[in-house]
Order: sequence, then C-alpha cells, then structure tokens
Amino acid sequence: MTKTIKYITDKPWFLFFIIAFIFGGLMLFITPPNGVADENGHVLRACETADGILYNKIPSESTKYDKLFDFLPPREENTFHYMSGYSPVMYMASAAGIKIGSILTGNGLFIFYLCRFLNLIVYIMLSAFAIKITPVFKYHFLFIALLPMALFEGMSFSADSFNNGFTFLFFAFIFKLIFDKEEITKKDYIILFIFSIIGAFCKGLIYPLLLFFFLPKFSYDFKYKNKYIYILPVIIFSLFICFFWHHINNVVLNPDLSEYNRADIIFSKPLDVLYIIFNTTILSLKKYIFGIIGIFGNPAGIYLPSAMYTGCIYIFFLSLIILGEQIKLKYRLVALLIFIIFYISVLYMMLINWTGINANEIIGVQGRYFIPAIPFLFLSLSFHISKISEKYKIYFKFFLLLFVIYLLILSNIILYNYYHILGINA
Repeated sequence: MTKTIKYITDKPWFLFFIIAFIFGGLMLFITPPNGVADENGHVLRACETADGILYNKIPSESTKYDKLFDFLPPREENTFHYMSGYSPVMYMASAAGIKIGSILTGNGLFIFYLCRFLNLIVYIMLSAFAIKITPVFKYHFLFIALLPMALFEGMSFSADSFNNGFTFLFFAFIFKLIFDKEEITKKDYIILFIFSIIGAFCKGLIYPLLLFFFLPKFSYDFKYKNKYIYILPVIIFSLFICFFWHHINNVVLNPDLSEYNRADIIFSKPLDVLYIIFNTTILSLKKYIFGIIGIFGNPAGIYLPSAMYTGCIYIFFLSLIILGEQIKLKYRLVALLIFIIFYISVLYMMLINWTGINANEIIGVQGRYFIPAIPFLFLSLSFHISKISEKYKIYFKFFLLLFVIYLLILSNIILYNYYHILGINA
C-alpha cells in the first residue's frame, strides 16, 4: 500500500498538471463570460494587446476586436477601463487567442473560450514547471496553485492567470538557486535577469528580488567575486522598469470618488495610515484569507462552505510542519518582513486609489491579491521535524491530494448550481 501511494505521489508536477487540467477545464466552461471578477476589463485589455496597443492611451475608440465580444458590456468611450494600466506581458496568451481565433472564425463566444483555454494552459505549464524545478516546498506549491481561487483566476481572462503562474515559477527558480546550487552560472544569471524583467511588468513581482541577496556565490566564469556587483544592477534595473511603467500609465481609480487620498499621506499623516491599515486588518483579515482560498463570481460573492476554508487553513499549516524544510533564521525573518511589506503595500495602494478620504477602512482589497506572496510564508513558517517518518509524509501527501480534489469537485458543483441551476447571470 505504501509503495503504491509513494508511486502516485512521487511526481507532484505531473499530478498538478492532470488535476489542474481537469478541474480548471470544468471551471472554464461552467463559469459564463464575465463570471470572473473584472473579466470584462481584462478582455478589453487583451483586445488592445492583440491590436498592438501596448502603451495605454485613452481608448476613445473600440479596437477592431471589440465587436467579437458583443455579448459583454461594451467599452466606454473617452474613458480608461480598469485594466488600462496593465502591462501587455500578462495578456500575451489571450491576445494570441484573439488573433488566431479571429482568423479561424468570427464566432466571438468560441474565441472567448479559446482565450480562456490558452490562459489555463499557460498557467498550468508555468505552475507545473515551478513544482518540477523547485528543490523545496513542492507540495506547498501544488497546494497553493490548486486552490480554487488560483485555478479560477488561472482559467480566466484575468491578468492574474499569467501573474500567479509566473510568480510560482519565479519563486521556484530562486529557491532552486538558493537551496540546490553551490554557485551561479552564466546561464542561471541570464535566466534570472530575464525573469526579473518579466516580473517587473507583472503585478507585485518585484518583491522576490529581495531574495537575491541569499543567492550563492557566482562561478569562476564571472570576472568579479563579489556577487552584489551582479545582483544589484538586476534589482535596480527591474525596479526602474516597474516604477517607470506605472508612472507613465494610468492607475486604477475608483470612479465613484471625486477626491482621493494623496500619495504622500504616509508621510503627512503616518499615524492615520497605520490606524486604517490596522483597523482594516482587524475587520477584513478573515475575508482576505477566504479570498485566497476561493470566493467566486463577479462581483465576488459565491462562497465555499465554511468548513472548507477551515480545512484549507489547517492543511496549509500542517504541510509546513509535516513536509517542512530546514530554513535558516535569516531567511525566515527576511521572508516574513517582505510578506508584511507586500501586504501593507497592497492596502496602501487601495487606500490612495480606491478609498475615500477620512474613511475608517480601506475598501476594494480582495484576498486573491495576496496569492503571489504566499511562497514567502513557505520560508517564514516552515518547520522541519526530523522525527516525522517518510511513511507518514507519504500518507500526508496523498491525503492533501484527496482534499484538494474534493475541494475542486465541490467548487465546480457550487459554480454549476449558481450559474446553471439557479440561473443567476454573471
């Protein structure tokens, strides 16, 4: 029995591929168009990318592909849609689907699902490769990448599909360099540089750059022995690209507000900022955790049974103990600090872009925004207990797989009942 279970659990990347393909595919067809949060805006941005509009200007006129999706809310003239400021890097798969689909057929619904399918495949490939190459936390990556919310976003038009998949791969490659390499080769450095540039055009992917300081020494092929000579330019260049892109593009602003908090409020009213972040955390932390696990719909309002959220939390923390890694204290502290900075950054951005002046709580924050930062918790919360036998670990992996499969079956049933039995429109 143990040998059979070990054989099943020995290739987590392959298991992920099969499970994600089956249940992501079901979600893809069960969820109607615009059934994912902000999906219509992502469709508009994908149309712009397919039409070669890589730099965002006021979309006063429709692109030549908009007419394909006349079953979705139309583009408003002389305004920015919510995804106007997003990089085209995150829409390459869906943009390719729009171009290819428009050549094959004029059926917009077919093209819509084709683009979803391509996004799902890219998400699965990125995540599966991440699980394959990382020397640590393989089942932790599998668990997070198969959470209903992550897979729900992965099969959609959302930029989070590419963003989350690439985040997992970026982290996995960094973990491979830190935990599995004695020195950095030129090939490693080139890949690291390319990943850093891609990450600079995605959401929140500048934060893994801070783990570069834990990279091992560089090989003798490099002229200089000091690794920071090579690391710092990559970090600085990536940060420059990230901030430059966001500077020249319009940010997402709440259309219901006429006045916004100033960006320098952190300096002018630091105590007020700390209070509202703390108060928001107290009021909304549970909702954020649920949002990481799975709150579906557009707007998000389709919940799983409460026991499933509790089960996910327990299994996640159990996995960090039973399948935990031996992590140095400095890695833990830095990873935890980066996660906290990421969390505060997300809340701060929504404070200045989406929350009214003098509000007591930051609005607009969704739990799915924090999915890219979860690997920091792998490092900071993992505990290695040598007394746990390999046999016990094998059985726990199998139990984790069964739980995830049950969770995804339940998620698809809930989505089907909501959209096709109750007949609620997206």
